[in-house]
Amino acid sequence: MTHFASSADYSTARTDRQVRAFSHLCAQLRAAGVCPRYLHSSSSNPIAYGRREAWHNMVRPGHALYGYVSPARGEAPARVLEVRPALTWKARVIAVKNVPEGALIGYGGMFRAPHPLRIAVLAIGYADGLPHRLSNRGHVIAAGHLAPILGAVSMDLTTIDATDAPSLRAGDAVTLLGAEDGVSINAQEMARTAGTISYDILCGIRARLKRVYVE
Repeated sequence: MTHFASSADYSTARTDRQVRAFSHLCAQLRAAGVCPRYLHSSSSNPIAYGRREAWHNMVRPGHALYGYVSPARGEAPARVLEVRPALTWKARVIAVKNVPEGALIGYGGMFRAPHPLRIAVLAIGYADGLPHRLSNRGHVIAAGHLAPILGAVSMDLTTIDATDAPSLRAGDAVTLLGAEDGVSINAQEMARTAGTISYDILCGIRARLKRVYVE
């Protein structure tokens, strides 16, 4: 097997060179009487963009299993695989309160309320995989509304502006990734806000979080 370094980049011939190098090696092995049962080099992008010469007799989708394919660079062929996000990530509200104008929220007082606000504290933080770089810039979906993250994402807690979600109560769930009442946030959008890549978001969801698998 091999793994491509730039499989989504069609502005360079790097992947074509890797395909040829791998195929040449496989031919040399066959000539020497070595015939591996499985040959594989394609992860999600070579599958989705139809690099069939690199599929061999096994492929290994990873990103695509979560419903994501990275956008291609350069003149890419039409995609042969269409997917949609399959993962929903939720967090529980543990407190809802009203704060006055001027109230400081989060470590270091990173956010100062510009007017009276209704805030909600979520049982989620960077120890669970929610990026700290979403502090004061990320959003969640609360009762069908995009709700800004206020102040710092701390280790175990995150605060949001729940003013536009008057029905939100302690014990309710908010959506970090997924869709609710026509409003959605996906891992690529979260990654752009956090200045990283969607792989980092998806791989960063910590083991301590409860998983529910739906068939």
